[in-house]
Amino acid sequence: MQEQVARIKRYLLLARADTLTISIADNSTNEFDRKENKNICDDLFLSYIDCDFNEGDPSLHHSMALNELYKKSIGYDFTLFLDHDTFMFNASNIIYDTRGKHFAGIGQAKLGKMYLHPNCLLINNKIVPADIVNLSPCEGMDTGGRLADYISGLKHDQINNISFEYGNYSYDVVNDFYEIIGGSFMHFIKGSNWNGNSKHEERQAALLNELEKISK
Repeated sequence: MQEQVARIKRYLLLARADTLTISIADNSTNEFDRKENKNICDDLFLSYIDCDFNEGDPSLHHSMALNELYKKSIGYDFTLFLDHDTFMFNASNIIYDTRGKHFAGIGQAKLGKMYLHPNCLLINNKIVPADIVNLSPCEGMDTGGRLADYISGLKHDQINNISFEYGNYSYDVVNDFYEIIGGSFMHFIKGSNWNGNSKHEERQAALLNELEKISK
């Protein structure tokens, strides 16, 4: 968390009059991790949101925490969501570039509709009505799917569509990849180890090494 916060403060470009507020929504199911996360937030003067949910579905569990984050951000001009495994490595003007658009993010197409996955998602609160924002999944779509009807009704130029590409690396003779989003964000992919990788610690160390190598 400390690394992610430090990089946001270093690389996210803001206007002189802008105020940056960082909030952490903690939906960890590990009690020790939750206490540790709360202590880190207190030390860094971050807003901590305790999302102690019992919902078993991973996408719904994720979205419930995101919805709590969004509620806290209503009243700010923009809301930027970053998953815990998404780190900045280069300067980004994502806020300025989205000032006349509804969203910034990576589009996903399913069931003939488009939605934006919130591992890196910006909502322009000055344009998007608060009552339509629901990052829950829906049938056939994962986290963020319930925004598909609204997003699919927008024109292409009403969304700051962020490009992404894959970077390759290896750890312990395993070939793997990560995402580069908009030339500024690195998404570790499976950073929570939801797939039960027995070499998770080795993978995380290799990814952090890659992050350092590409950082500007």
